This record gives sequence, structure tokens and C-alpha cells, in this order.
Amino acid sequence: MVFIQIDFADLYVPATCSINHKDGEQCLVSAIDITERQQAEEKLIESDYFSRSILESIESEVAVLDEYGTIIAVNRAWRELGNIAKSASDNTHEGTNYLTVCDSVIGSDSVCAKAIAEGIRSVIAKNQNPFLIDYQYDYQNDKKWYVARVTRFEGEGPIRVVVTNEDITTIKQEQEKALTLSNRYKALLEAGSDGMHVLDDDGSLFEVNQSFCTMLGYTHEELLTLNLADWDMQWNRDELSIKLKELILKPAIFETRYRRKDGTLVDVEINPSSVTLIGSDYLFAATRDITEKKKSAQKLLPSEARYRMLFENMEEGFSLQEIITDQNNHPVDFRFLDANTAYERHTGMKPGDITGKTMLSLMPQSDPPPDRKIWKGRTDRRTGYF
Repeated sequence: MVFIQIDFADLYVPATCSINHKDGEQCLVSAIDITERQQAEEKLIESDYFSRSILESIESEVAVLDEYGTIIAVNRAWRELGNIAKSASDNTHEGTNYLTVCDSVIGSDSVCAKAIAEGIRSVIAKNQNPFLIDYQYDYQNDKKWYVARVTRFEGEGPIRVVVTNEDITTIKQEQEKALTLSNRYKALLEAGSDGMHVLDDDGSLFEVNQSFCTMLGYTHEELLTLNLADWDMQWNRDELSIKLKELILKPAIFETRYRRKDGTLVDVEINPSSVTLIGSDYLFAATRDITEKKKSAQKLLPSEARYRMLFENMEEGFSLQEIITDQNNHPVDFRFLDANTAYERHTGMKPGDITGKTMLSLMPQSDPPPDRKIWKGRTDRRTGYF
């Protein structure tokens, strides 16, 4: 009996024929429609090709293992790049038992390789899923960091486990840089006598030094759980959020008032600067207690008022000036710092027009400065009157 297959366009049928005698033959044909089976096989081939294409396109190293740890499929990255098992064998392709290879690794890589093997066994046995481990691997004098991930296929069918090795060297290097920078800032924080602290744009503390803890009366651990709005008395939380974002973009010195843990208030001067840590923007703030300075200034206000009243009611024209000298410390000009009303009557120059300006800018024809003789022998003083 001979078997043949007849293809009727898109219809696939198997046929049989039988030879009964030597003078002639009688052919018996039976046909079965296998179109669906043929189409299913073509879809399976297409699906396998699609799956293989996806596997090959993945940049991470990928291998598929069976229930015994034997490699049944790998992608291009796995074939071309190094992984920790290659320190024991270059043969980590299809047909190799990956567990055996990992178990045979010796030297400094053996601990991690054996940990990966145990992780694979644990995932196969359904004791965990997934398994993850970071490791450093030196392949051909090139030190790299990888994260190994082992995942079990879900659902029915034969046991299949996917092992991936992803290169995280760049991430690790960035983390090390960030850690170095963070340690540097910590050293700067502790070295400063001012209260140093680092805030995010929401007002949460990222880091703080001991001087700032002492200033507010909190422990380091307590402060790290608080927000700027918990101790700043000048603005509410929403206002602080807006101000912090502004200061990160454009730092500027300002004054505010803080509340200590015991409820007492402290006047402070903030000198901020923006910093970038671990890819995020923060505000680095140096805080100085100016409470006593403010109290002293308040005490001087009555004296200042009396001085101002006397200054403005003098009959004599009076101006306060800053001497400007050349490189040889010879006076060449002076800058007006203040002047009273009588000075305008005597000179015709209004205090508001001359304050902050130099004599030569107001009277460029004056050469030498009209007060050269006045200041001669008195160049050790920075201010005088006329």
C-alpha cells in the first residue's frame, strides 16, 4: 500500500491506493481534510518564529531552562556577552546544564554563582518566584555589575525557568558617585558651625547637621521626620512649597523665624544654594541664629532715631563719605554714604541724588579731588565728614 498526499488548492487530504493484480490496477482513494491541522502547524511555526524574534531583540542576557536546569534557548546577548558562569566554562549555550556550570565556578565568583544556582533550584521547586541577586563580575579584565533574575513560567505544561542577566554597571556607578557626593555633603554639614540642612522642594529634610539639631532642640532622628512647615513661623506649608521651588531655581539670602522644640522662637538668616543629589534637586541651607543681633539692633533704634533727628536738624551741611584710594593707598575720590538737608542748602546737591555716587561722577571736572588736602594724612580712615 502506497500513501500519497493530494493538495486541492487550500485543501490538504491524505490518499491511499492499492494494486490488486498484474494486468490492471484498482485504486482506492480515501481523503481526510487536514486543513485545520496544517493551518495550526503553520501558526505554531509562525508563533515560534515570533517568540524567537522577541527573545533575540532583548538587550539583557536571557536563557530558558527546563526542570533539570538544562539550557533550551538563549538569545544573542547571552551568546555574545559574559556572565558569571563563563568564568567556569565558555559553553553556556543550548544543551548545557546551567546548574552544573554554576556549581563548578571557583575562585572569588564561586559564592555568587552557587547562590544563583540555589536560586534557580528554589524557583524550579516553587519555593520562591522570582529570585533576584546583584553581583559584580570581572570578565576579560572588565569589571561589570549585573542583576540576575530567575522567573518561573506560570500555567500548565512543562516546567520552564527564565534566567536573565542585566548589566547595571552604569546604575551602580551613578549610585557610587551619588554616595560619594552625599558623604562629601555630610562632611561639609558637620564641619560648619552654622545650622546646615538639606531640603527637597516639598520641605522634607534630606540631611541635617548637629548644629541645626542643637539650634532647634531636636535629635537628628526627630528632625528627619519633620517638615519645614513644622518649625518655620513666617509662611504656611503652601507658601513654603512655592518659596522653596523659587529658591532652588534662584537662591537668595533671607531672614525668617523658627520655633524650637520647646516653643521658643529664634530669628535666623538663611543662606541657601541649590544642589543635585541622586538625580533630584535640593536646597542646601546654611542657617545662622541672629536673635541676639536683632535684639541689639532693636536696642539701637532709639539712639538711631535721636541721631537721625539731630542729623536732619543741624544748621551745618553734613555728609558721610567713604574714601576711595588708588593702589598706593592715596585718596583719589570719595563716595557719598549719606547727607543731611542742610547739605543741600549749602551745595545745591540733594541727598537722594548723591548717596552712593562718587564725587568725580558728580563733578568730573574736579581734578584733583577738592578734598585731597582734607584727607591727606588721614587715609587710614574709611569714612569722614565734610
